[in-house]
Amino acid sequence: MLFPIHQLFVCLRGKLLMITVKLNLICLATGFYPRDIEMNIRLDESVLVNQTSSGIRPNDDGSFQMRTSVKIDANHNGIYDCLVKHSNLTQAQPIKTVYHQILSAESQQWSLIMGIKVTAAVVIFLLLIGYCIYRKIQML
Repeated sequence: MLFPIHQLFVCLRGKLLMITVKLNLICLATGFYPRDIEMNIRLDESVLVNQTSSGIRPNDDGSFQMRTSVKIDANHNGIYDCLVKHSNLTQAQPIKTVYHQILSAESQQWSLIMGIKVTAAVVIFLLLIGYCIYRKIQML
């Protein structure tokens, strides 16, 4: 019995590292049969070499699943997609595409939040210094 690929997920998870947003791009295919599958995350149609794979794992219903992930810089320009090759597909095709504009919007949001926090910290620091100088002058 052949199962079509029931579900394919692509998601992003991010961490703020020294004002640079690092994202974990994840591609998950589940519910496919037979077992053999090839899945790669690509940048501008070139397969990325630093991918991490779960390997092919069984599901309870006799079908299989596989997860592939890669860490990416949200500020990098390019188009990311997940390419799946499986015997149930007539040809290798990118199933989902994650465009850089989505990543840029997320990184801009992080940059704005960090900019506001840094500005607020500098203003508070300068106010404290000004207050200390004012108190010293009054004591003289």
